[in-house]
Amino acid sequence: MTPRPLPLLVAAASVAAAPLAARKVEVDPRVNVRQVLDLGLSGDDTTTYTEVSAGLGVRIQTRRVNGTIDYSYGRRFTQKGDLTNDDRHNLTARTEFRVTDRSIAVDAGGFASLVNRDLGRGASFTPDADDNNLQQIYSAYVRPRIRLDISDIADLEASYRLGAFFVENRRATFSSTTPNDSIPGTPSSDSTNQQAVINIGNRERSRRLRWDLTGEVDIENIDLLAQRYRSYNGRFEAEYRLARKVGLLASVGYEDIRNTQLAFQTDILGRPIVGPDGSFVVDTARGRNILFDESGVTYQGGLIWTPSRRTKVDLRAGQRYGDLNLSAQASWRPSKRIGIDLSYGDNIQSFGRLLTQEVGGIPTSFLIPSSGFLASNGCILGTDPTTGTCIGNAVQSVTNAQFRNRQAQLVISGAKGRTRYAATAQVSQRRYLNSAALQTPGLPAPDPAFLQRRDRSIALNLSLDQELRGGHSLGVNAFANRYSYALSQARRDTYVGASANWRYRLGRDVDVGATGTVSRRFSGAGGAQNNAIVAISAALRY
Repeated sequence: MTPRPLPLLVAAASVAAAPLAARKVEVDPRVNVRQVLDLGLSGDDTTTYTEVSAGLGVRIQTRRVNGTIDYSYGRRFTQKGDLTNDDRHNLTARTEFRVTDRSIAVDAGGFASLVNRDLGRGASFTPDADDNNLQQIYSAYVRPRIRLDISDIADLEASYRLGAFFVENRRATFSSTTPNDSIPGTPSSDSTNQQAVINIGNRERSRRLRWDLTGEVDIENIDLLAQRYRSYNGRFEAEYRLARKVGLLASVGYEDIRNTQLAFQTDILGRPIVGPDGSFVVDTARGRNILFDESGVTYQGGLIWTPSRRTKVDLRAGQRYGDLNLSAQASWRPSKRIGIDLSYGDNIQSFGRLLTQEVGGIPTSFLIPSSGFLASNGCILGTDPTTGTCIGNAVQSVTNAQFRNRQAQLVISGAKGRTRYAATAQVSQRRYLNSAALQTPGLPAPDPAFLQRRDRSIALNLSLDQELRGGHSLGVNAFANRYSYALSQARRDTYVGASANWRYRLGRDVDVGATGTVSRRFSGAGGAQNNAIVAISAALRY
């Protein structure tokens, strides 16, 4: 498996951005050896393997640069059984560079991990899992930003974000189930996305009336059948402060969204014709197919309530995408060490754009997981215990289709002494907008009724990390997930599991540890799957 270069270049460029006279740059090279035993409790053969990995952690805190980069590459050597994923890359990177103190800044991020290609086939939720449903992905973005005063009452902010998404084995199809139960998904594909935003508004907090005029362009190109997504949006928003703690919001705008792809040739049964390389054969005699086309006026009204410096609530409702659109943001900081955040959003997304957005939300100073990271069930928490983001919704399953994404998320995180804890809950619903983008080589087109069904998921996660005396540390994690699928009318899956991780520092440069994980999947279509994995490790830091 050859690593995709762009995320690694982003990490390298982020490190190079730190000036030589940096006040604080920490570099943590490491080599890790792990012995893993997968017990295969559901009748699968027991698998044992050794994983050797090398990695680099960098933390930068200077007057102009703040960021954290963590990258590791692991290679697995089997003693018993067969492994699907011999190699794996894990990258989490987020940096911000202030070119000037106030006006110009550049932020960049990178992410690489294994994710579940298709949740309907059964998902893995532990870093040590091995399954041919897991797929290696890479994502990176860079975004320059500028802020200028254009008058005594207004200023201008502009940004341009370039993002890229790569996936290994992108033409490997999902596993199909019975035709009456499920539609197999399409091979996943690389993509690039661009976003340009310009905003003019008054920012002075003392003013009772705040206004903003915003223009936004979103462009995405997906390799599969040269799919093109184009979104153009302009809006005017005003906020009027009824009192110091209460404000009313109103906005009006216009939006134009269009999604097209090349047509492909079909046989007499309506099945796509596939070339020798496994890709669709393009029908050059036909024009581009329109997968989604929506335009019209948008408007919103809302309320902002800020009862204290530690509490803020933002509620909005209006018309977008042709029907009712709601959004909400609430945050509460009971103390400097506890954060509670609640959000709800409703927008049109793709896998690549949503992942780019989530990577942009990673804190510039985050905690590096000690036992690996599988994105499908993960949150990245900041060293400030009140910051962090959850990647799980973005990567719940890889798809080429555009989808209407409705998601509610609650994150509670904090620290007390040597103890850190977090509790997260996510409720997500995806309604796919272009079934043609889910077309599978060799099978008929999906039933149009598919567009009326939705992927739905509920995910709960609890974690606790404790630094003990004498160089010991202990971490525990528990999760419960529930899924129903647009691709299947009958399938319902419930996942529960827990893990424990112990680590002991022998000296300044050597750590030893052990990890244990148990999980169980209950399927609404019948049957269950159990798994238990035990690993011991030794790490050398230098």
